[in-house]
Amino acid sequence: MLFKPFAFLALAIGAIANEAPAPAPRTNAEALARGLPASPPVPTQSDPSPDFVKTCSWYRIDLSWGRPTLSAVCKDNRGRDQYSQLNLNRCINLTDDGQLACGPGGFTGRSRRERGDLEGAMLKARHGNYGGGRRSRCTDCKSSADTIECSCPIRDGGRIDASYTLGACISNNNGRLTCG
Repeated sequence: MLFKPFAFLALAIGAIANEAPAPAPRTNAEALARGLPASPPVPTQSDPSPDFVKTCSWYRIDLSWGRPTLSAVCKDNRGRDQYSQLNLNRCINLTDDGQLACGPGGFTGRSRRERGDLEGAMLKARHGNYGGGRRSRCTDCKSSADTIECSCPIRDGGRIDASYTLGACISNNNGRLTCG
């Protein structure tokens, strides 16, 4: 008689061991009720990440040919990798004191005045030759990590070394690089 209860117990343990695992919880409330951890929220809107470096797995800065470009592979709102490029002259400008700052206007390459448009002519009238020409743009630019370093002109005609960290101005907006 003693053998019968042990046999039943062994069969019950065997059945429990071969049982299929419980299905995954469908909601965080169900997970918490079972004593399981809640899953993180899925982003539903495209709020830009303030610093692209934190959400981009790869990036490259190309400062050649007067058109500085940032190329990157960044995560979108669903966690997928997206390739994006951005002309840095659209996001970074040269201030009167030779510093690089966030904002449109450009810092390398040909200026608007050199292309002969009306806005460039107005800049020349207001600021003299500072508004255009090779001397009024940054030169000898190089990059290190997410920082750009250039030799930039100042109003009195001299030049200074200026640097700018791109993460302060470039954002990842749902996998796309954007200014601001």
